[in-house]
Amino acid sequence: MIQTQLLKLILIFIIIIGLVLLKRSLGEAILAAVVVTVLIFCIPLKEAAVICLKSVYEKDTIILIVNFLLVTFLQRTMENRRLLERAELALQRLSGNRRVVCMTAPVIIGFLPSAGAVNICGKIVDDIIGDDLSVPEKTFVASYYRHISESFSPTYNSVILALSLTGISTGSFVLCMLPLVLILLALGYLFYLRKIDVDFSDKHEQYNTREEIRQLFYCFWPLAACIIIVISFNISIM
Repeated sequence: MIQTQLLKLILIFIIIIGLVLLKRSLGEAILAAVVVTVLIFCIPLKEAAVICLKSVYEKDTIILIVNFLLVTFLQRTMENRRLLERAELALQRLSGNRRVVCMTAPVIIGFLPSAGAVNICGKIVDDIIGDDLSVPEKTFVASYYRHISESFSPTYNSVILALSLTGISTGSFVLCMLPLVLILLALGYLFYLRKIDVDFSDKHEQYNTREEIRQLFYCFWPLAACIIIVISFNISIM
């Protein structure tokens, strides 16, 4: 019985992936999956209609949508004020280490769930690495480190949705993910970042450390505050 149910779920998943690969919209793929689910699980049409209707206006759905909108608003605000680029420059001046900046800057930017953020990461990585890595390698570094944040950050829709469905607390999830995050950081360093030189070409230029720390805090505090509050106080995202 369990195997049969699992096969049905795999079939639904294959249908979604297949339609996406055929360049159909995600909405169309989900709608097709809903229809197939009703058919293969033999759900009465009246009951299916009631479930769909209730899922639209119930409290959990509304709160989930509000969460998505708030995260998007925060993301757009930080992008419009160019806070991420300013934070990267401050980080570069503070560390003086090209490897550290290539590792941390994409991870920080990756906390924002925006496909456009990859352009910022790509420019940062390209400027810092220069000719030490090939174009495909630099592309991998920018994309790889940016997506590490996506695996555990409660600013991502997928994480918010997964936590809401499973009932796992945000703090517990993030703490359990930290060892895996460290492994991911180390793997990227082992295979790619150790190939590049450590020091910046302008390493002898003097900067005001206190001012750069203030700048980094100013640029990153809105996002950091949201994440810290959710994790520290174990606030339910639903």
